[in-house]
Amino acid sequence: MERNLFQSLNVPLDDDDYENGNLSDEVELSDEDEWVPPCEESEDSESSDEGHTYTELAPANVNIVVPLDGTSNDPYEGEDATSSSNSIVLGKDKQTDSLLNHLRFDDKATRSARRARDVFAPMRELWDLFHTNLGKHYVAGQNITVDEQLVPFRGRCSFIQYMPSKPDKYGLKFFWASDAASNYPLRGFPYLGKEATSARSAERTMGIAASTVERLTQVFKGTGRNITCDNYFTDLKLAESLAKQKLTMIGTVKRNKTFLPVDFQAKKALPLGESKFLFRHETTLVSFQSKRPKNVILLSTTHQKPEICPETTKPDIGCVFQHIRSIIHCSQGDLSAQISSGQTVTRGL
Repeated sequence: MERNLFQSLNVPLDDDDYENGNLSDEVELSDEDEWVPPCEESEDSESSDEGHTYTELAPANVNIVVPLDGTSNDPYEGEDATSSSNSIVLGKDKQTDSLLNHLRFDDKATRSARRARDVFAPMRELWDLFHTNLGKHYVAGQNITVDEQLVPFRGRCSFIQYMPSKPDKYGLKFFWASDAASNYPLRGFPYLGKEATSARSAERTMGIAASTVERLTQVFKGTGRNITCDNYFTDLKLAESLAKQKLTMIGTVKRNKTFLPVDFQAKKALPLGESKFLFRHETTLVSFQSKRPKNVILLSTTHQKPEICPETTKPDIGCVFQHIRSIIHCSQGDLSAQISSGQTVTRGL
């Protein structure tokens, strides 16, 4: 007999007996106990006979375990337990499948109308609730990093993205702003493609990358925090815009950016240990050679002086950027991808 059936019948079990297999197939009653058949009704659940008190074992309290092969361990029913009125404890796999088959995140009746305005409508309410809870009980640190994440997906979806640089080249793209010290996600949203939203005007003016950073960091305006990002997001206009909002920025810059002077766009690497600085208002640009024979270009609104780290002979901007990246190890998007790569929530066939 199953162990949990003994527990349901309130029969005391000894762990040693259970481990050694010393369990009988039936519930044994002592001479002082009385079995009340389930088909017979007693006037009282408790009756007294010669000073002894008996408690009726009500069959309604029995939890029936239904194995995956469909057989039953119900002592009151036959092999087919489908007609039993008692509560049934399903197998783990069947219970999970049942929950997945009936799990819904929104009202299907109104989904079509909402999807006409928002392609993310089936998950919008749940996502907004999750997004709101992210910032309720966490205070962001001084350094915030912005990056993108590709969630692998090949199903039917109008906003699937193709990113050849990612291990899984197809999926849903999310933008994240996270705490650099703890990798805690602070704000994020999915990229839905060329949708008609209120953010489209900003995208046309600044570009998708710059408007994304503005959108993710708008709640931190005036706090003096630093925003660190890679060369996909870094832009001169963005840095100047964030500076007006009392936010500093450090990021790598692509060599083909139009705001760079000609000598910064040159492919020829600088001599090792040599750095080239350029200043504009509150913005500093620096080009130097890292370990590889290739120039690294950094933009910063935190540094206004051509300072060099004596230990590494790198610009101080490079040391700060490398320090922040070493703290977070990788961005929130990359970290999430690493953690989720060994897990899956896809439904088996």
